[in-house]
Amino acid sequence: MKKEKAFPAMLILSFLIIVLGFAIQEHFFISDQFERARATESIMETGFIGLETDAFGLGLQKIYAPLFDVLSSGIALVTGLPLLSVWKLLGMLAFAIIAFFSFKTALMFLPKEHAYFVSALTVMMPWLFRRLLNAIPETLGLMFFSVSLYFLLKKDFVKLALIFSAFALFHYRSFLTFGLLFLVFSAYFLWKKEITIKQIALPVITSLISLVWIFPRLDSLLATQRIINPWIQFMQLHEIFSVLFFAALILALFLIYKKKYFLFTLPFFVGILIHSLFQPGIFAMRTGVYLFAFIPLILVLGIKELKPRISTRLGLGLLSFGFFWLLVIGHSFVFEPSYFSDENIKALEALKEIEGEKVLSDFIGSYTIPYVTQKKVVIGAFMESVPEANQRLSETFNAFQNCSFAETMKKFDAQILHISPLSSQIFNCNTEKIEKEQLKLVLSHENNYFYVLNRSD
Repeated sequence: MKKEKAFPAMLILSFLIIVLGFAIQEHFFISDQFERARATESIMETGFIGLETDAFGLGLQKIYAPLFDVLSSGIALVTGLPLLSVWKLLGMLAFAIIAFFSFKTALMFLPKEHAYFVSALTVMMPWLFRRLLNAIPETLGLMFFSVSLYFLLKKDFVKLALIFSAFALFHYRSFLTFGLLFLVFSAYFLWKKEITIKQIALPVITSLISLVWIFPRLDSLLATQRIINPWIQFMQLHEIFSVLFFAALILALFLIYKKKYFLFTLPFFVGILIHSLFQPGIFAMRTGVYLFAFIPLILVLGIKELKPRISTRLGLGLLSFGFFWLLVIGHSFVFEPSYFSDENIKALEALKEIEGEKVLSDFIGSYTIPYVTQKKVVIGAFMESVPEANQRLSETFNAFQNCSFAETMKKFDAQILHISPLSSQIFNCNTEKIEKEQLKLVLSHENNYFYVLNRSD
């Protein structure tokens, strides 16, 4: 293969991997999709956006951006496709758009073959790939983010204004993150006298359209809290991302020291600034999603600045590509999907037959239960707006860690305890350790165990 064709081939290969991922998906792959399915099916049934979330039985106001659910319900109604197929289509759309605009953005700074390289590595970054493979609002937020960055650097504020009119209504956090980048870049362009105040006024005005939805919910949004979740350490891998983060940081510092591509490294440092600031939970930025999308850009720029031979660059690229791919396969295809297998979903459906309105389950199970059974949960999706959410998370985690549940169930008015295969594996909670004097086993199915409080309690 000729060298100039190697980089486009990487992009094609990354697309084939996405297609392979979609081909083997037969059910939802991540916990968020169950909550999105619950919200989307409600729109399809009623024709209205639900104003409250009832997953916890607390009558909380719905504060999350609505357009992903509206778009999903519209496509499903028009095409007749199931939601999983709709989200596969949205994932492929996001892949194509992010790949294209990553390429176009990189092409402003790099030769064409390097721009292909940037595009391929960008769409294959683990967290970004994961979001493409399992479409949720964050997926389209990242899509809008990549498009907006391109038009901002091109100083095309008319097209940016069109994007801003809908951006926030798909994903607040993506919009807020890009909004800060918009302010930084706009200030830089104004200082250089490359644009006028009149040019940036239009996207600012169109972004205010989102206030139609946000303003009535502003008090609820600002009241959300940053979640400190002890469950997460068992659910995700962080160490490798920390290593990549500092490697990219060193390269970015090198570029700034050399006064090369300063403007192009700004997003990385603005991202660090955003992440370091204390923000309400709904706006808390996730390093894995946003900062690491820029790592391949910075790595390639750093490699180009160091001027190795093309064969060395290609070798590093393919090595990184393969490494990231294997990491994604291990994280996205092995761990969570087993939790959402048909057998486990059928086991949860058995909950419908057990008397009781609220269930205490582990963190992932609690995302799934409201959709599958229509029962309430103690912890689960979008806890930022739940009063004393961190206390709930901490107390339920301790209950599972100590295999002692009765008092926690009473405190949060839960009538049913669910011990999943994951809970049994991580916490070694089995039927021998459960408080038999206070809890009664009423059903077991596919290594899922369901208990209720004894009536005497």
